[in-house]
Amino acid sequence: ASLKPVENPIDRIWPGRPAAPLAPVVPHPDRFAGESAPSKRSRLGRALAEDGAAAAVLTAPESIAWLLNIRGGDVPHTPLPLSFAILREDSSVTLFIDRRKLAPGLDRHLGNSVTIETPERLGPALLSDVSELSGGRSFTIDNPNDLADVATKIGIELRNQYVLGYRPKNPGHDGKWRKIKVKLIPPKGLPPLRVYAKTGYYAPTE
Repeated sequence: ASLKPVENPIDRIWPGRPAAPLAPVVPHPDRFAGESAPSKRSRLGRALAEDGAAAAVLTAPESIAWLLNIRGGDVPHTPLPLSFAILREDSSVTLFIDRRKLAPGLDRHLGNSVTIETPERLGPALLSDVSELSGGRSFTIDNPNDLADVATKIGIELRNQYVLGYRPKNPGHDGKWRKIKVKLIPPKGLPPLRVYAKTGYYAPTE
């Protein structure tokens, strides 16, 4: 089998597609929002952790505008910026938005717990998060010629896996998310090693 790059089919059926809007994104003051963005992130992050979820993907502009206390003008007659976001259980957020839209001072408003990425990075970021939770890792291929090399690396890793088991101290069958962390103590003389392992599991319910 061989890979052959093709033209984006959407471009063929949507000629003259307009460029994405670039209306400025500005802070929404706490006195109007009623609650600060860090408070909202922290509250929802705890809710995610209690439900056993590692993250939530936000695609609705109104949800993102509410969570981060921001406003924009990408949607006619509605003060919303078009973007995507991932909220994690530690209350950190990755905001996928065109940086050209960010008004001066917005980085300071968002704070250090909010990371800015381009919208095109949403797919790779989701794949990376899912693979990390399941104990694997993702490979991004920009050139089809690199596919064979990546496939070889995957094959080597699949042939060099270890299965570890343990008995948890918590015997409860509550169906909740249990975090686990595998620590590695490498023998002296070896190069730096990295562990790829599941970050947790759901307890049984029966």
